[in-house]
Amino acid sequence: MSKCFWIVLLLVATSLSSHVSVASTLGNVSAFSVSKSTVTDGDTVTLSWQKPPGYTEDLYYNIYVTKPGSNRWKFRSDYKWTSISRYMEGIGTHNFEVEVCNTNDECGPSSSIKSVEVIKPNPVRSLKASKYSVFEGEVVTLSWLKPSVFYANAKYNIYTQKPVGSRFTFKADYSWTSVRRYMSGVGTHRFFVEACNAKNMCSSVQELSVIVKPSPPNTPPSISPIFAQNTVANTAFTASFNVSDVETAANSLVVTATTDNLALIPNNNIELSGSGNSRFITITPANNMTGSTVITLTVTDSGGLVDSESFAANVMVINEDFTGTADAFDSTGSEWRYNANICESYRDVENSTYRKNTQECWRKYSFNHYTKDAVFHDKSNNKLVLNYNVKRIPLDLYDGRDTSYGVSHFEIEKLDSNGNPTFYSDNSPKYVWGEKVTNDGLLHCLPGEYDDNLETAFLITAGYATSNKSFLRGRVEVDVEYVGILKGAQPAIWLDSPRINPAIGQEIDIDEYVPSIYPHRKSMHFFNVHSHYSSNEVSHLSCYSFNYSAGCHSVSDHVAANGHSKNIGLYWGTDGTSGEGGTGDTYTLIRDGSNVVTYTQEALEIKTHQRNVTPNHAKLIFSIEVGKGFENNNRTKLCEIIKSSGYTERLNNNENVTLGSMIIDSVKVYSDNQLF
Repeated sequence: MSKCFWIVLLLVATSLSSHVSVASTLGNVSAFSVSKSTVTDGDTVTLSWQKPPGYTEDLYYNIYVTKPGSNRWKFRSDYKWTSISRYMEGIGTHNFEVEVCNTNDECGPSSSIKSVEVIKPNPVRSLKASKYSVFEGEVVTLSWLKPSVFYANAKYNIYTQKPVGSRFTFKADYSWTSVRRYMSGVGTHRFFVEACNAKNMCSSVQELSVIVKPSPPNTPPSISPIFAQNTVANTAFTASFNVSDVETAANSLVVTATTDNLALIPNNNIELSGSGNSRFITITPANNMTGSTVITLTVTDSGGLVDSESFAANVMVINEDFTGTADAFDSTGSEWRYNANICESYRDVENSTYRKNTQECWRKYSFNHYTKDAVFHDKSNNKLVLNYNVKRIPLDLYDGRDTSYGVSHFEIEKLDSNGNPTFYSDNSPKYVWGEKVTNDGLLHCLPGEYDDNLETAFLITAGYATSNKSFLRGRVEVDVEYVGILKGAQPAIWLDSPRINPAIGQEIDIDEYVPSIYPHRKSMHFFNVHSHYSSNEVSHLSCYSFNYSAGCHSVSDHVAANGHSKNIGLYWGTDGTSGEGGTGDTYTLIRDGSNVVTYTQEALEIKTHQRNVTPNHAKLIFSIEVGKGFENNNRTKLCEIIKSSGYTERLNNNENVTLGSMIIDSVKVYSDNQLF
C-alpha cells in the first residue's frame, strides 16, 4: 500500500477514537428537581437542573414527560437552558426526565425520574356564618379560607337553597373569601361554597345552614346616661354617650338634643357627632353667660320609637382643681390673687419701722399680717394652701421702760357671763385693757405666759386669697382640709361685696372655725349671713355648734389639730326655699352635699333692721385671721397656744414656724349672673 493510504486510515481511526471518547463521557444532568411535588390541575411547576459535572462545552437538553394514561414523549428538544416551567393538566402522576446532548447530537443517558402529582382542587376551609340563627331581614356574612395546596388564584361559586325552592347560584367566579347575604324567608337556608381553578375545575362543596326566624316586634332604642357636666364661662366641653337598638343598625339611629335654658346654651350651640354606637355632644355656652341648664338627648330608631336621657350642664364662674403647670395664683389669667393690702414676706414685716399699718398688711381686729409667703399654689399636689405662721421677734424693752413702741390697750370686747358683748351707757362697747403691752403689730406675751421670766414678742403672718371674678347669686362648693394647729385662728371661706350702697347678704361666711381652749367652745362653727350696714343690736345671724348639734357643721378639737377634710358650700339666690322668716332670697349652708340650715333675705332684713335692699356682686375669699373673735383676753390664750404647740425650740431659734394650714382642694362656683 501507498504511504498516503496509511495516513488517511490513521486520521479516520483517530477521529472515530475521539468521537467514541466524547460520547462515553456524557453523563446525567445534576441537581434535577421540581418546584412542587403536588399541584392542582391547572397549576404550573418549574423543572430545574445543572450541567453534568466537569463539562464546560455548550450542551442541549431533551425533556420528556409521561402523563397519566399515555406514553413517554419529548415535549422539548435541543433546549439550551437549565430550567423550564410546565403547565399541569390531567389528574394523576406526571413523570419528567431530562437527557443531555452535545453539539454533535450525541446524548447521554436520561436523568432520574421526577414525579408531580396533579390533584383535583381541595375544598374551601373553615366555612362559617356570622350568625346561625337570625331574624328575617337581618344580614349574615359567610366567610371561608382558601383551599390548601392551591397555588393559583382561586375562584368561588356560592349557591343557596331557600326553605322553598331549589338550589341556585347567587355568586359565580367570585374572588373574595367572604360574602354578605340579606336573609328573607322564614326557615332553614342552606349555603354551598366550591373552589375552582383557572380551568374551571372545581372542588367538592362545603355546606352550612342558617335558620331564619320571624321578625320580632320593634323595640325602643336605648341611650346611655351622661353625668352632670361642669365647665367655666366661654369654654366648650364634650361628653360621650352610646346608642343602640335591637332592630335598627347603630348608624341609622337618629340623635337630637335640646336645652331648657336657651339664654345660657342655645340649641344652635349644641353639636352632635360620632357614628355607630359611639356618639358625642359638644356644648358651647353663650358668650359671658353662666348658670345651669338641663340638656335632653333623644334617640329615634327606624320604627319611630324613642329613648331620652337628660343631664345637667353647669356653666361656672370658677371650676378650679389646681391641676396643670400654670400658676393658679396671682398670675396672668389666674383665678386667684392676693389681698389688696399684702406684704411680700414675714421678713418685710419684721424689718418694717411701723408694723401696725393697715395700708400695708396688718389685719385690723386681729393679731396677724397678710403676707405673700403665707399663701401659695402647691402644684405638685394640686392644692391652694394658706398657712398660719409664727416667728419670735427679739425685744429690747428694758422691762417696759423703753416706750418707743408705745403703750396701749387691746380693743377686745368684754363679754358678760352669757358670752354677749357689754356696752357703756352711751352704747360704746366695753373693752379689756392690756398691761403695758406695746401697740406695734406684734403679739406680746408677758412674763409667765410664754417665758417664765421674760416678755416675748411674736410676729404672726397668715394667708389670704380672693377670686378675680365676682358674682351675684348661685352656689359655692369647696373641698377644704385643716391641718396642724389652728387653735386661736379663724380659717374662713366667705363672700364679700364692695361696702357701698346698703346691701343685704353682702358678707356670707360659709365656714368659720374658731376652736377655743374653753371646754364649752372647743368645737364651734359659724354660718354667718350679715350686712355691714346693720344696727349695733344684731349685726349678723350666727349658727353656733356645741357638741355636734344639728343645724351647723363642727369639728372637734382633736380633729382640728390632726387634720380634717370636708366638702362645704352655700346656695344663695331666689329659689323660694322656705326658711326662717318666710320665703324669698335664701342662704343655705350645705355640708357634703346635704342642706344644713337655711335663712331667707326677709329674716335677715328683720334681724338687721334693713329693708328693700339689693345684694351686690361678691368675690369668694379664703383667709386665716388669728385672734379674732377668740373671746376676752385673746392675747393670753394665744400665748398659751404657742407655748404648748411643741415648736418652742424652733421658735426660740427665731425660725418662722407654720402652726397650721387651710388647704383648698377644689372650688366650684355656679352663678346666674357674672361680672367679669
